[in-house]
Amino acid sequence: MSEYLFSMLMPLGLSIGLFYTLHNLLHVNYYKLASVFAMSALAIFYWFATPVVAAGLNQLFSLSLSAEVISAIQYSVLVVCLAVLARGFISERLFKQSQQVSSQASLGEGVSALKAALSQTGQLIQVKEQASGLQLLMRPGQSLLDTLEDADLPIMPGCRMGMCGSDPVVVTEGLDNLNPPDENELNTLRRLGLEGKARLACCCKPKAAISIDLDADPTQISIVNDDLDNTETEDQGTRQQIIIVGNGIAGISTAENLREQNKDCRIILITREAHHFYNRMGLEKVLYGRTAMQGLYLMKKEWYERNEIDFWLNTQVIWIDTREKNIKLGTGESVHYDKLVLATGAKAFVPSQEEYQLPGVFTLRSAEDALSIRSWVQQYSAKRAIVLGGGVLGIEAAEALLQLGLNVSLVHTDFYLMNRQLDKKSSTILDTFLRNKGIRVFTNNGISEIEASGELKRVLLKDRKILVADIILLCIGVRADVELAKLAGLEVNRGIIVDEQMRTSDPDIFCVGDAAELPGAMGGLWSVGSDRGKVAADIISGGDSRYHAQNLPAVQLKVSGIDLKSFGSFEDDEDERSIYAGTNASNRWCHVRVKQGQLTGGVFVNSPLAANAAINASKKTDQFFSDQDIQDMLHKDNSESM
Repeated sequence: MSEYLFSMLMPLGLSIGLFYTLHNLLHVNYYKLASVFAMSALAIFYWFATPVVAAGLNQLFSLSLSAEVISAIQYSVLVVCLAVLARGFISERLFKQSQQVSSQASLGEGVSALKAALSQTGQLIQVKEQASGLQLLMRPGQSLLDTLEDADLPIMPGCRMGMCGSDPVVVTEGLDNLNPPDENELNTLRRLGLEGKARLACCCKPKAAISIDLDADPTQISIVNDDLDNTETEDQGTRQQIIIVGNGIAGISTAENLREQNKDCRIILITREAHHFYNRMGLEKVLYGRTAMQGLYLMKKEWYERNEIDFWLNTQVIWIDTREKNIKLGTGESVHYDKLVLATGAKAFVPSQEEYQLPGVFTLRSAEDALSIRSWVQQYSAKRAIVLGGGVLGIEAAEALLQLGLNVSLVHTDFYLMNRQLDKKSSTILDTFLRNKGIRVFTNNGISEIEASGELKRVLLKDRKILVADIILLCIGVRADVELAKLAGLEVNRGIIVDEQMRTSDPDIFCVGDAAELPGAMGGLWSVGSDRGKVAADIISGGDSRYHAQNLPAVQLKVSGIDLKSFGSFEDDEDERSIYAGTNASNRWCHVRVKQGQLTGGVFVNSPLAANAAINASKKTDQFFSDQDIQDMLHKDNSESM
């Protein structure tokens, strides 16, 4: 028996070894190599099986096949396998040619190929990238971002991660051939100081040929800014001094809107971090990428200089004297404020037990956290990781560590992953997907005990399973950073208590972003932080704005290979009902909650068009949607019956 088992397993092992050897040494495309192996296996099987089958037919039915017939069958199967393989390669090549025409030999040849393709389709639009010389073709209605991603050109699509403004593109020719920017794009460009200098790739849908330059720095393009007077005021001592503590989106939004409304005030922005404003939604890339923070910065120092904002890095505020209206810094300095804005955000939750303070136990909230994790993995040659927490951050971090080369175990306390954002069906699809990627998933579980021996951790789960890890990453929620407010005697609960104008219990102190607690409102989102900053800036500038909570926040999981979005809530409501659409064959799933013709929640797996349609519909609170309207939304991605 063992001999038969060995004879079966040995060829299998050799095949797998050969596959990965060719893939890694020759850098052959993964899917092309898999196709070659599949067709080769089929051809080999029929080559040797045909004589055996012929002998069986002869013995059972006295049906004799000549050697010529057997050979004809063998060669026919071989030809069919080669034809199928060739057809697949040709189809892939033709598809790539329809997306991109490259000037390989010379610019003239590239242009000729482009014209030929255009003459064949009559509907494709030319995009020229000046830095690389590439000639790209895109379909009408397609975004420039999609085109650049299809061509594997270097661009950081922060909008894919819930973060706007990290994909500006300089358009050198054909600017009039683009759709005009909408209000959201204009506001983002103004925030970045790029209005009139660049466009956002995700918002651009060319109507005719354009040229772009991905190497150009839009911040270096000179335009006249008549709105901002850079001359010194006659009496600097009379200027209102506004201090903002925190350099996240809420702090940046406050500073930007303050400067737009008040050209004379002095703005001091203080952060304890060592970095300019960056994309926190992309921290996972720091774990497995080799470029550290490159591509994550959303503001350069020139933005602060242009807007006359004093920016203090690596500076800790340790005390607020509300009576004298001074802040005390960790350096011992005291700085006066007329108005103070706390944008201290939230910090990762760490249990108080001693074992969670061990070396090698990390959280992931800041750039320094990400850099420290990557450094630890390299310094101690870490091979195994445990991620505690099956929410959005935990899953994204688990995949990042997997890409870094670690064996990853994901431990979640609830019965299914992302239980706050997903229904059971979509979570099951996600669970299976992660397991197939190579991540071990433990749901309805948790860490009971951690034992450390040097850098190695022995972890006992609540179900008594034992895991061994070199690094443990805690992704089990955040807590508002209220310590500074507590010391100042401000009213705090889970967060810093504010009213609809973002005022704290002290009328000269405001709080924005994740640290602010407003009844009926939730934080944790880019748009929320931005809106709260706008309100605070308006009130400080003499306005009368009010913050209106967002009831249907949208969430997107940033994991390669699966498209997963959700919005709203799935809490039980007797007045709500569910509408579903999906197919097991494609792992596509849609589930929306409806109340009186309004969409109150939804989850979408591998259905990006349906997700976008439903999320946009949920914002139209004055419009009634029938069941047929909703079904039409949910079937937008279908190429097959759902």
